[in-house]
Amino acid sequence: MIPERVVVHTSVTTRLPARYENPYGVFEYRHIKPVCFFGYEQTPYAGSSLLVACPEKALLDHWYLTSGEWTRERIVEMRYQNTAKVEPLRLKAYAERCQRPRLERAVGR
Repeated sequence: MIPERVVVHTSVTTRLPARYENPYGVFEYRHIKPVCFFGYEQTPYAGSSLLVACPEKALLDHWYLTSGEWTRERIVEMRYQNTAKVEPLRLKAYAERCQRPRLERAVGR
């Protein structure tokens, strides 16, 4: 959803954060509270599977992991793409489920 090149591949975890670098890139595991660990779909990959966030959860995780208030201007500056895939009611419900007022304010904007 973010139009820039991916410099660091970010995943979320309820465990300790970690960072790995290898020939394939830089991979970060960022901590989120267990109450926010939902909204992922199991996707087959290379004989195994990955949990991939649905568009609404990916957006909320981005807002959660990036400090500061998400004002209308800041959201516009991000130049998000493919926003038609985001279901507003699901986004609102997910923000409420995370119990983070900052996320709920961002959704309202």
